[in-house]
Amino acid sequence: MNRSPRTSRRCLLVSAIAAALLPLPTLAQEAGAGAGGPQQASSPTQLDAVSIKAPPTGTRVARDGYSAPTPTNVLGQEEIKAQAPADIAEFVRTLPSASGGATSSSSAGFLSTGLAGISTNALRGLGANRTLVLLDGQRSVPSSATGLVDTNTFPQSLIRQVEVVTGGASAAYGSDAVGGVVNYILDRYYTGVKGAAEYGQTEDGDANNTKFNLTGGWSFGDGDGHVLLSAESVRQDGIASLDARDWARTGFYGAQNSTASIAAGGPQLIMGSDLGWRTTAPGGLITNGPLAGTYFTDGGAYGALNYGTPFGNGAYMQGGDTAITMDPRGNYMSNSLQADDERDSVFGRASYWVAENAEIYAQASYAKYKGLSYYVRPTRTFTIRSDNAFLAPELASQLAAAGATSFNLGSQLADLPQHGSNMERETKRFVVGGDGTFQFIGKHWDWDAYYQYGVTEADERLTPTLHVSRLIGAVDAVRDGAGSIVCRSTLTNPADGCVPYNPMGIGVNSQEALDYVLGQPTREQKFEQRVAAVTLRTNEIPGWAGDISLALGAETRTEKLSGYVDPQWASGWQFGNFKPTFGEYDVSEAFVETVIPVFKGLDLNAAARFTDYELSGEVTTWKLGAVYSPIEDITLRGTVSRDIRAPNMQEWFAAGTSRQNSHNFQYASNPWGWNDAGGYPYYENSIGNKELVPEEAKSYGVGVVFAPRFLPGFSASVDYYDIEIEGVMALVTVDQTYRYCLEQGVQQYCDNIAYDPGAAVPFNVTTGYQNVNFQRSRGFDVEASYSVPLGPGNLNLRLLATRYLENSTDDGTLVTELAGSTTTPDWIYRLNAVYSTEAWRWFATLRGTSDPVRSTQYIECQVNCPDPATLPTGYRTISDNTIDAKMYVDIGATRKISMGNVQFEAFFNIGNLFDTDPTLVGGGTGPNDNTVAYVSTIGDRLGRTYRAGLRFEF
Repeated sequence: MNRSPRTSRRCLLVSAIAAALLPLPTLAQEAGAGAGGPQQASSPTQLDAVSIKAPPTGTRVARDGYSAPTPTNVLGQEEIKAQAPADIAEFVRTLPSASGGATSSSSAGFLSTGLAGISTNALRGLGANRTLVLLDGQRSVPSSATGLVDTNTFPQSLIRQVEVVTGGASAAYGSDAVGGVVNYILDRYYTGVKGAAEYGQTEDGDANNTKFNLTGGWSFGDGDGHVLLSAESVRQDGIASLDARDWARTGFYGAQNSTASIAAGGPQLIMGSDLGWRTTAPGGLITNGPLAGTYFTDGGAYGALNYGTPFGNGAYMQGGDTAITMDPRGNYMSNSLQADDERDSVFGRASYWVAENAEIYAQASYAKYKGLSYYVRPTRTFTIRSDNAFLAPELASQLAAAGATSFNLGSQLADLPQHGSNMERETKRFVVGGDGTFQFIGKHWDWDAYYQYGVTEADERLTPTLHVSRLIGAVDAVRDGAGSIVCRSTLTNPADGCVPYNPMGIGVNSQEALDYVLGQPTREQKFEQRVAAVTLRTNEIPGWAGDISLALGAETRTEKLSGYVDPQWASGWQFGNFKPTFGEYDVSEAFVETVIPVFKGLDLNAAARFTDYELSGEVTTWKLGAVYSPIEDITLRGTVSRDIRAPNMQEWFAAGTSRQNSHNFQYASNPWGWNDAGGYPYYENSIGNKELVPEEAKSYGVGVVFAPRFLPGFSASVDYYDIEIEGVMALVTVDQTYRYCLEQGVQQYCDNIAYDPGAAVPFNVTTGYQNVNFQRSRGFDVEASYSVPLGPGNLNLRLLATRYLENSTDDGTLVTELAGSTTTPDWIYRLNAVYSTEAWRWFATLRGTSDPVRSTQYIECQVNCPDPATLPTGYRTISDNTIDAKMYVDIGATRKISMGNVQFEAFFNIGNLFDTDPTLVGGGTGPNDNTVAYVSTIGDRLGRTYRAGLRFEF
């Protein structure tokens, strides 16, 4: 049987891993018996006495007293317990370097991609898919086709600490570690029983949430074995729409200015408050013809709209009947303020020392997530004919008297429910492995090896969502020969099943009508991951300035995706339009890392990893670093690395995910002879691309650590970073497709645009993933901490701050800069203070940003604005580009109580102590956009929150 070179290399890696797993316990036993090697204690409480140790996340080398050149933030157990976060990942997101990421609430809008409800971490503003998330140093099965790991699947009560490596780490860990690594480290040898009951709610009495967990750890077999069990249940009540808060009811918009005002030197965008729609209403608003200004409301009643002062290009108004057009039963702020979540998980681990220096273990976990969140209620414009059966007779008479045969109706379809997602995911993860020490060529070596199988089964179900063509047909209602109201299409096709829908009014449609135009698109997806890995380490290789440390290993990984979609959900829906995606690929890797003492105070760190992707081929990543301490008080560090992010399942294999939206077509010259600059609806179909290759990043970092002996307990560091990514994989958007076609004349993108002027949705745009972008992120981190005895206790202060100098993307036609904007403010900071005594622990946290702007592509002006034709591509003028930053304060206290052998901790925390509202950014320019937005990096949407709980341990 002939094998390809790639297959042979993969077999060699698998063989090496298998060989490492099998004989090493015997070698370890021999090592323990000879040459005075370190003896392995059988009890986990004595582990520090042997050479087996887990290296810090920033390196694969385990070496006493060694600090890796890559900066690492550590969130320890005491800090985690003091803050008592309902979601530890959300706590990690408060780190200034961890800007971005998503919660189950903020991901509510990802309906067609199946990402709703996933909790992620992201570093350096580079996106969650460029941050590698590990559980105890190991990869975990993803929860989406984009490769994102839902951190809520981790056993939260067992997390001992979180290590955040803020720099490229692909040479150590492989793909995705471009922005860095977030490693959730478990307390694997916990002994005892502990549990907690927690409850939280907001100042407004909503968003109630509960959390219960129970953990136990026991030794057996005279201390050679250890069993760990943990279970957790979390419930969070959702808040269905943003208008549950006063700040969301201010009618704050960014509106397109009028053509006349722009021509006179006014800005293209103007900001305003107390605005309302003047082109749509929850029950419908007639916008042209003799009936213009007629609005419909409860039961089909109608009236004449009192138009306020026009604002901008006519879509908005101030004053008048804004309370009617902004009725919360319509589109007004219809996305969830908080998702409705249910999370249940169990975790188990058993380990046993089979020899003096060799341990084996088996680990299993199960996590289930159910989440309900809402995104938007659809708004549409209909052409209503004069013979529509739902039109009031007196209005029909007025229309006939004026000789009009139709009118346009803007409706927020208040009878239809909010569109959102009702997701379910089950994640199972199984790990078997071992670790230990052995002696080879007179040197002591540590080893660890594991095999993991993980599977996530996702039921990606939307809430009831409208079928576009059914709705359009159902709205066109007439009376048949018997006087019954039917769809016009039924007159010629009596078996079409169409049920008439009345868009003129609120509460005017039957359940049958709703059932006809609504459906729940659903996709079942299964994500599987298999990983086998082995690592060897030693610190005893002789060198000219001291012993050299070495770590080397191999890993093989298989990722697989399969799914099922009922054909009825494949097309025609406002959201969803799911298609099943199938794909599989293999990865084989080998790495080596070393630390070489050059002379006293200077260590060099070098690492390299060879990776072979089945689809995209071979790639090598590497890292060079140095740590230099000229004196005991000062340490200098620096790194340069080459890192990668390989394509994920979505980017490689997506079968096609469709959604409907609208585009502001701004090109007067086009191949279709269409010159309208208005917003027109389109269908977008996004497909994968098997020709993608990994992104390549070059990362630089340099920093200094200051720990003065004259000030015990104080340390500070400043680190500069610069990450440049070439061949960035991105979905070529509809806007980019137009620009590549019309500005650069690239025919393949023109071919992806189909235009049918007679269709209700005139454009069909095919988009896909390409290696087309360049991305750069640079800035510097500041960290300072001080620990000092104070009175009967100890005070710990810690400041973390990040200055973002650049976070830009260049797609070939447009450079987008996010640094300094609401996405990535110039400065993000977090100051934490914890004061602990024997009985009490108090904490206070200040978190915030510098003043951002709405967009760095906006030019602020009120008069004498630049001519839009002279602006660079993507730039626009705006009346107000400034944002007032906010600072948020959290406080809390914990009381420790001993009752016999049981230790209790009662805590009470207040989040957002001063009930500070989020900073409003201003929403989009159409009814399907959110009316307001907030600074998502730090914006606290819920207001003041309270959280209390009781922990116990014995």
